[in-house]
Amino acid sequence: EFLLKTGFLSKMTAQMAEQLADLRDGERILSDLARNNYFTEVRPLPQPVYVYHPLFREFLTARAREAFSPADLALVQRRAAAIIEAAGEVEDAANLLREANDWDGIVRLILDQAPALLAQGRMRTLQGWLENLPQTMVDQTPWLQYWLGTCQLPFNLTRSRQRFEQAFQGFRTQRDPTGTFLSWFGIVETILAEWGDYTRLDRWTEILE
Repeated sequence: EFLLKTGFLSKMTAQMAEQLADLRDGERILSDLARNNYFTEVRPLPQPVYVYHPLFREFLTARAREAFSPADLALVQRRAAAIIEAAGEVEDAANLLREANDWDGIVRLILDQAPALLAQGRMRTLQGWLENLPQTMVDQTPWLQYWLGTCQLPFNLTRSRQRFEQAFQGFRTQRDPTGTFLSWFGIVETILAEWGDYTRLDRWTEILE
C-alpha cells in the first residue's frame, strides 16, 4: 500500500511519503529501498529526497489503478496533488488533479498560481491548464476567462479581446471591481496593440467614465 500510494509522487521526502501513506516509518522503507537498489534513488540534500525509477513508478501507478476503487484512487491522487503542490511542483499537481477529474481542484490551483506562472513566463503552461477545463466552467468563471485572455494576448489579439470582454461582463455582473478594471485594461491593451481603428476606444472610454 505504501508503494502504490507513493508511486503518485514524482519525488518525495520521507515526510511527504508518510503523509500520503499514513505511515510513520517512511524513512526506513525508502532508505532500505535506496540502499538495496530497489528502483529507488536518494538525493543527498539537507532533507533527503527519494525518486522512484520512471518504469517502477509507471508499474506502481498502473497497479494502483487496479487495486484501488475509483473513489479511493481519486482520493489518493487528490492528496498526492496537495502534497506536491505544497512542495512547489504545481505542474505535477495539476496532472494528478486532472487524472482524478477534480475540476474544482484544478480551478483553485489555476487561480492560486496564475500570477506566478505568468511572472515566470510560463503562459503556455497556464493556457494548457485552462484549455483542458470543461468549456462551461470557463464560461461561467470570469477569472478563468481573464487569465485565458492574458495568455492569448501575445499571440492572438482578437481572441484575447473576446475573452477579456466576456470576463468584463461577468465581473460587472458579480460587482467585482478588481476584475472589472483589469479586464477593461486588457480590452484596451488589445486595441492599442493592433495599431488600427482607435475609434473602438470611444466605447470603452465612455464605459470607464
